[in-house]
Amino acid sequence: MKRIAVWVFVLVATAVLLNSCSPQSAPPAAPEESANTPPPPTAPEGCRTFASTPDGDEATDQYVLYRDQMAIGDYDAAFPMWKYVYEKAPDADGQRNTVYTDGVRIYTHLFSQSKDTAEQRLFKDTVMAIYDASLSCYGKTPRDRALVNGMKAFDAYYTFGAFIDQGETFRLFESAFDSLGREVPAFIFNPFTALLVDRFLAGDLMLEEAREWAALLPALIADRKSELTDRQWLD
Repeated sequence: MKRIAVWVFVLVATAVLLNSCSPQSAPPAAPEESANTPPPPTAPEGCRTFASTPDGDEATDQYVLYRDQMAIGDYDAAFPMWKYVYEKAPDADGQRNTVYTDGVRIYTHLFSQSKDTAEQRLFKDTVMAIYDASLSCYGKTPRDRALVNGMKAFDAYYTFGAFIDQGETFRLFESAFDSLGREVPAFIFNPFTALLVDRFLAGDLMLEEAREWAALLPALIADRKSELTDRQWLD
């Protein structure tokens, strides 16, 4: 029993350490609530860019315009233009995943403003679908996939926790560690460690697995402490 208490203490202490040096990522100022629920975008067909879509000129113009609106925090104005770009040329110039991450930001804002459970679930599902779409075009290497899954798990834990099973979120975090090991993105340490503690105390994590994580995480965090000040996006 004493050995179990020691491992719980190590995990809890790790969670406390991370909480003190790795702030949660706060969303930007939310737009005013729209009168109607914005529809989810149509899933893009392949990894189309401005150069490869027949509507490339218009998509380029819409991209510039919606990015200007997002820069001033007007997500309501940005939404229809972003939706057009996402459906026509989600890969923009083929060098960045900005359209995907902007979509995550827009629908996360809509989620935060909604008081309707069914609407919130729709927005959550759309965010997860956008992450999955980004994997099809920007998940070509283990590191790329780990980063996207890490961001997806981060949002699943902090923003959509009431709508996503903890086991699913835990598996997303684990996939990032499985792909990258000690090079896993540092922004997932805080939520992953907190989830480890919750799952162990709830009996959903076996002692042996908790012991393995408790042995790995403190040294890993010490090595990467300088990276724990900001959330890392891919754009």
